Amino acid sequence: TYTNPLLQSGMTLDFNIEASPSSKIKMFYLNSLRDDEIFAQGEGNIRFMMNKYGKMEITGSYTLSKGEYKFSMRRIFSKDFQILPESFIRWSGDPYDANLNITASYRVKASLDDLITNQAEMDKRTTVDCYIILSDRLINPTIRFDMKFPSLDASTEKLIQNHINTPDEMNKQI
Repeated sequence: TYTNPLLQSGMTLDFNIEASPSSKIKMFYLNSLRDDEIFAQGEGNIRFMMNKYGKMEITGSYTLSKGEYKFSMRRIFSKDFQILPESFIRWSGDPYDANLNITASYRVKASLDDLITNQAEMDKRTTVDCYIILSDRLINPTIRFDMKFPSLDASTEKLIQNHINTPDEMNKQI
């Protein structure tokens, strides 16, 4: 059987990491339904500790300035979202129980005629900004979606938002 030599040595680790703005991270979230990936650039101060028994702790935060969130539902559906600045990951001990707040988006041109009928402008393709918002715990994040319509007037956008006002309706559209 394999025994980790670090554990046999009784050595402890304690690193203070100052991540510069050009630093990059890569994270994976795998479960039975999804295999998402985060590739991001940002900055922060992180402390990594491991005691002589192998117990790890991470404290600190990493603020994302840009990157990509690959949202995937096991080869059925996959979409690349661009991470927006000021998204973050914060650790307060357990490496797998970080607090996160990540917003990412992608832009498409889409016909909105399925959402609103009897609107002349709905039969043409409209710019739609689609957002994914990850919050709460890294181990089991809350995932929400949102949509904005930058080329529509406020009253038309409100009509569409009223049509997709439930999480189920929003999920169908994204």
